[in-house]
Amino acid sequence: MNKEFTWVQTHKELVQYLADKENQQKSLINILRTVGISPLNDEETEGAKTDLLEIDPFTFFCYIYKYGSERRLEYLQKISQHLNISKPLGEAGIPSANAQSVWLFPYKYLRKNNEIKRLWTLFHAVINNNVTDGLFDDVLKIRNVAKTKLTEALFNVNPELYLPINGPLKPYIEEKLGIKADFNSYSEYVTLLNQIKIKTDIPFYELSYRAWEWNNDKKMETDNWTDEELKAAVYSYMEMFEKQTANVPFVKQVYYKNLASKYNRTEKAFGYRMQNISHVFNKMGKGWLVGLAPAKNVGTNTEEKIKKFIQEYESKNVKLEVDHQQFDLDVFITDLDSSGLLFLKKILSRFVSSLLTKPFVILSGLSGSGKTKLAQAFAQWICQDDSQYCIVPVGADWTNREPLLGYPNALKPDDYIKPDNDALDVIIQANKHPELPYFLILDEMNLSHVERYFADFLSVMESKGEISLFAEGTVNNGVPAKLALPSNLFIIGTVNIDETTYMFSPKVLDRANAIEFRVTKNEIEYFFAHQQDVEMEKLKTKGASMAQSFLELAENKKFDNQDLSETHKILVNFFEQLKNTGAEFGYRSASEIVRLINQLTVIDAELKPEEKLDIAIMQKLLPKLHGSRRKLVKVLIILGGFCVDGSKIENIEKNVFGEDTFDFEADGVLFPVSLEKITRMYKGAIENGFASYAEA
Repeated sequence: MNKEFTWVQTHKELVQYLADKENQQKSLINILRTVGISPLNDEETEGAKTDLLEIDPFTFFCYIYKYGSERRLEYLQKISQHLNISKPLGEAGIPSANAQSVWLFPYKYLRKNNEIKRLWTLFHAVINNNVTDGLFDDVLKIRNVAKTKLTEALFNVNPELYLPINGPLKPYIEEKLGIKADFNSYSEYVTLLNQIKIKTDIPFYELSYRAWEWNNDKKMETDNWTDEELKAAVYSYMEMFEKQTANVPFVKQVYYKNLASKYNRTEKAFGYRMQNISHVFNKMGKGWLVGLAPAKNVGTNTEEKIKKFIQEYESKNVKLEVDHQQFDLDVFITDLDSSGLLFLKKILSRFVSSLLTKPFVILSGLSGSGKTKLAQAFAQWICQDDSQYCIVPVGADWTNREPLLGYPNALKPDDYIKPDNDALDVIIQANKHPELPYFLILDEMNLSHVERYFADFLSVMESKGEISLFAEGTVNNGVPAKLALPSNLFIIGTVNIDETTYMFSPKVLDRANAIEFRVTKNEIEYFFAHQQDVEMEKLKTKGASMAQSFLELAENKKFDNQDLSETHKILVNFFEQLKNTGAEFGYRSASEIVRLINQLTVIDAELKPEEKLDIAIMQKLLPKLHGSRRKLVKVLIILGGFCVDGSKIENIEKNVFGEDTFDFEADGVLFPVSLEKITRMYKGAIENGFASYAEA
């Protein structure tokens, strides 16, 4: 058996492993989780998510195969390694499952008739070769099961005995073998399989793959590819091959997406065509691109054209230049608007400038104000691929670093258990590809004590050291023994403040830029007037051409000279008052404030000097304030005085803090954002006897 079908032996051994696991279904689900397959959720009532606790062997296979061919192979290999069974070598011919219809049973609240037990009964009957019409028909009555899906499930369990009677196979056997692919019972299904065996001696697992290739070939050959399309596909292929040879990272999906947007075809169509190019490239003795196994289903005429374009590329030494563009915040704003997301330009300037100043930003404030959406939107917009970012919901039960960094397998010392949320993979990939930005988004970061699960991150942020994961030389599964937090990794935490959350310590706030989200009356009125459906997909990769420029801005330490003497004077005044509460800032904070002001200047030329200083005070100084009424009130009054022109607003307590309708944009207010925050903290201290920067 060639490597294209080594998965068949893996299936045999996996079926043997599953044979006695009917009473150990949770362990099967844990295997899927361990290798990174998710989500694994059930529903107790409609819409009420809960952990999946039971599973049948057919659905177990379907979970492995709901991804693209490369990931299907990857997960099957991981499971093989985990169970110490034969490891498949190639992806060609490997089965697939509909990602939207993986289960062969309904949700828990709809399971009424032992559906999972009945599926296990059929599984054992398949193993023992005693399937009956009654058993087959009984399983067909289960909600979520149909004839096509059931034959695919049988094929997964025994790809030598069964054949999936699905979309690709039906037209193939009807046209190639002259057999009508109809059946209504198990007996008729077996009769159909026997008819196919009479017509061909090709193993069923190979016949299934040939049917897929044939359908693909037929579709592409009848789609009338123009020379321009073929040439563009070949040139893209050649550029990727050059990058592969030079060990330069690239994302195939980005190439497919660019080609699909230029020509009226799907990304998948270009992916298939690339496999044809691999076939021609390999026939020319040049090998092929990893992950694009040669597909022979290409017509003679098309093959000759592909060969001609390969030779043309090589003779001209064509180089397709990557379209790198200067980072432009206004482009991001325009794309956000087109996606239906509404944010003020100033909050976007603050967000982007904060990321460039230091790659750790905390978004706090009102629940539902768009904190997570903004983080997700920017990551989707500037990244080439979904693998460059992940959103991790922080759990209330997080008491150590394992949910983010994983842990060594105590039962298998040479193995390392990665977290299901892809956080560790994102950090590893960021280290491997310093030319690309990566984003780790921690949603509701303070549902647990941040210092408990995030301590390693906080430590290496300043030391520029490495996080030790395990003893050198003890693990061999692609996870490094030590992990750095590279400068191209941006960590964004979102924070809601209520009775279920924990306050941040000064240590955390001191290492981040904290941006507070609030919604004003004018903003909510604007929202109602301009509300539209949000289409996040419109943002994907739109700003990817600016990624290199964004990283260069983040690395920049030299800025045009500005007269910051007045800024320094104001900061010294704040320092003196903050010192009275034990919240003074050090050299690191001082330098980060100056850098933030410089980055704001680069990102948004429309901001006035006092607006930039206002932002810096709000994000880097005020987060340090927390304490009792006695401790804070006097300091808040003085700080409030720094935020206004004393000749126009004389009595802060009476004219600002004491006025419920005070206009913070009024004449005489120097730093409206900071003054408004100080006012709220003052009122909180008076009314509650305590105040802090973080508030609900």
